[in-house]
Amino acid sequence: MKIGRDRFYVSALATLSFLLVISPSLGLQYSQSIPSYGAVSYTDGALSWLHTDGRWIKDSAGRKIRLVGACTTGPEAAVEDIGVWSQYELYYDVMKREGANHCRLFMNPYFTPFFGHSDGDHYMRILDTIVGFCKARNIWITMDYFYPLSQGVQQYYDLANPSFVATMVDFWKWFAGYYKNEPTVVGFGIMNEPPGPWTGVSGVTREQYFNVWRNYADKVCAAITEVNPNALKFVGSINGCCEMRDWRGNDLPYTNVVYSFHRYYCFDLRASEAYAVAYRDGRFAEAKSLMEQKYELFLLAPEVPVFYEEFGHRPTEVSGATNWQQWLEDVFRLCEQYEIGFSYFRMWRDEPGTLLASPFLEGRLSESGEIWAKHL
Repeated sequence: MKIGRDRFYVSALATLSFLLVISPSLGLQYSQSIPSYGAVSYTDGALSWLHTDGRWIKDSAGRKIRLVGACTTGPEAAVEDIGVWSQYELYYDVMKREGANHCRLFMNPYFTPFFGHSDGDHYMRILDTIVGFCKARNIWITMDYFYPLSQGVQQYYDLANPSFVATMVDFWKWFAGYYKNEPTVVGFGIMNEPPGPWTGVSGVTREQYFNVWRNYADKVCAAITEVNPNALKFVGSINGCCEMRDWRGNDLPYTNVVYSFHRYYCFDLRASEAYAVAYRDGRFAEAKSLMEQKYELFLLAPEVPVFYEEFGHRPTEVSGATNWQQWLEDVFRLCEQYEIGFSYFRMWRDEPGTLLASPFLEGRLSESGEIWAKHL
């Protein structure tokens, strides 16, 4: 996700700078004094833990599961009153009504008690409230770490900093352990949209970007596996999750790792990608074929568990993306063909042109929502 960060850049980065520069070990020291809340500890729900088996995600009975649903954003940007979040319970009603079984939720580690945020306990209650919304509707939820400067130069330097990596390993041990008894929280996205060559860090090669990212992913996945072995671990790819080929022959040595992918027609049109231009110009058969070749999601699908974690229609950010409806239909059909799960971006209260549904629409689906619902 590439918008909506301005409210928390300063506070999040100031907190992180304090942890890494003044006292790199403070995160670990503080975490030892945080109670293990256990506030969301259920064992009698209808949802089971999921696990990977070859290229598949399966449930406890061994049945293949496609996680299909939408992203809900907000908790990555601000600590707000729980009552605010209660207003948006409607989103989860819509997902349940239409047949979705999964929600990807952005969250911000720097608002948690682990990093000493003054409203940390309140923030965890907000997350628990949203987990409760999903649990009541038998919708699995993935908690996704939204890095405050997504795809930024600072992100690369953080990932290359051993103190940052060690602090985040300790965070994930605490956070994944917090939800270890709740199968509704089926997994964790270890960081939204890692950097890559288009980030533009001077003198850094593609191989260096991937190695820095893989090192972080390896250590975080090991930490999550240690404290919450049942959880899925959603691992992106460099260049903002758009490119996955680096994982071929380099996959992580843990169970329950799912490789995630992001790609938008509208942004690719702005970059004059051939498939996107073909969609704009109405050459749909050619466009679909070119997209299938361009989207590395479909390249890796026969080999490892993959997930189309973020995509959607973004009219307020990119103009001229005509025929987006055909692109969206083709994306869903290819996901069905390859048996890949997806999480549409997004359900949230601003940028109404992108929404699947909205409280402002009293739960009625938008045009993109109608297409999404057909393919759940």
